[in-house]
Amino acid sequence: MGGEFDALREQLARAYPDRAALVFTYDEPLSHLIYAGSDMFLVPSMFEPCGLTQDWSWNSPALDYLELYYKALKS
Repeated sequence: MGGEFDALREQLARAYPDRAALVFTYDEPLSHLIYAGSDMFLVPSMFEPCGLTQDWSWNSPALDYLELYYKALKS
């Protein structure tokens, strides 16, 4: 599976050199910048089964579509 992600990283780097990147290292300061600068955060459940990433994104400025969905249901 790692080979597929490496291929995807290279493909994205060629197609969108200034707009997309895949980083496969642990870098906590970088993760805070990504959360703070993101408009939306999508996480495949295969890689985040316990929801910590989703939980942390609640505390960032990321637009939370689930919250908007529930607000729409209530109105």
